[in-house]
Amino acid sequence: MVMEKVYLLSFGELALKGKNRIFFVRRLIENVQKRLKPLGNSKIVNTYGRILLKTTQPQEVIENVLMKTFGLIGFSLVETVAAVAVLAILA
Repeated sequence: MVMEKVYLLSFGELALKGKNRIFFVRRLIENVQKRLKPLGNSKIVNTYGRILLKTTQPQEVIENVLMKTFGLIGFSLVETVAAVAVLAILA
């Protein structure tokens, strides 16, 4: 079974944009999708001001693509946990 990896993508100054911010965020997502398309099996989720990349591709391959994607200032491989586990810790 191949483990799904999740990356948090950072986009820097786009957060400072005003009413046209969504245009720039969408363009960044399109740039990432375009570069990942030949690899297949990747999904981008844009939620609450964060861009998450879910993939089963090898870490080295994904990170090489992300390092060369215009508009990204950084990315982090993250570990996902169940919401129930987080609530138990916070209680």
